[in-house]
Amino acid sequence: METEDLIFNTFIIGVQKAGTSYLKDMLSQHPEIETHHSQEFMSFLDPVYKDEAALQKSIKQAFNKDQLSSKKHILGKSIGVFVTQVALKRLFSHNKDVKLIVVLRNPIDRVFSAYNYCLSRGLEKNKSFPDAIRERNRYPNDVIRSRNCNYINTSMYYLHLDIIFEFVKKERIMIINFEDLKKNPSRICKDAFKFMGLPHDKILLETSKVVNAGVKARFPKLNSIFNIKNTWINKIWKKLPPDFRSRALANFWKLNTKKQTHRDSISGSDKLYLEKVFREDLEKLKSQYGIHFN
Repeated sequence: METEDLIFNTFIIGVQKAGTSYLKDMLSQHPEIETHHSQEFMSFLDPVYKDEAALQKSIKQAFNKDQLSSKKHILGKSIGVFVTQVALKRLFSHNKDVKLIVVLRNPIDRVFSAYNYCLSRGLEKNKSFPDAIRERNRYPNDVIRSRNCNYINTSMYYLHLDIIFEFVKKERIMIINFEDLKKNPSRICKDAFKFMGLPHDKILLETSKVVNAGVKARFPKLNSIFNIKNTWINKIWKKLPPDFRSRALANFWKLNTKKQTHRDSISGSDKLYLEKVFREDLEKLKSQYGIHFN
């Protein structure tokens, strides 16, 4: 017997390294919310799933079938959607009334965190942070690296929000400041439940869980083989069921990472450079949307 189509009611679209995995984990504790077991639902970014029939197959594979119900509020997350207009169009083709959640972080902090993340995942080839942030149009012939490692472009929040608001009315998007999420996750989640149209007064949340913690890869190149499309391992990997891939990848990354004993810090000169790069975008962000960072 065919199961009914699953429609995403709310979708977290970004941004990378701004607490979105933590937020997804917190929101999924609500009894009326169901979400995919992997950290990211990537199908809106993949042209293979451009039609709804293929997308539905992917969605159903990504969810726990025993817990699915038409009464559940379906929550999705894919941080690449924030910077990928084609994926945004696919999402709205799937559900024109979908609600969006965006978490924004101080762009300088986000750039530095994203660079170190990509370095540990074997995505970033340039081991010099000052050089990497001064390069433009990075990895133009590599979709995955381009989406993850164009640190400056991703952090131009006003630029991307301007495009996103062409698709959605302001009342259907919730913008969260990473600093607020970090200080008071329970309040932010209750605000999100209210935004999603769900009961929010008596929801108890476990907020102490660490999700997607900063770690260092033992062997960064090993991580990249699952991400970069032109490897033979990746071609075989993509043919495996999504739920198996998700669990296997999580276990692999756990084995291939070690706790960071020392955290690098951004240099004064690089910070000044980035302040200059982001100044105009941040002024527009504050003026138009009332968003500013410490």
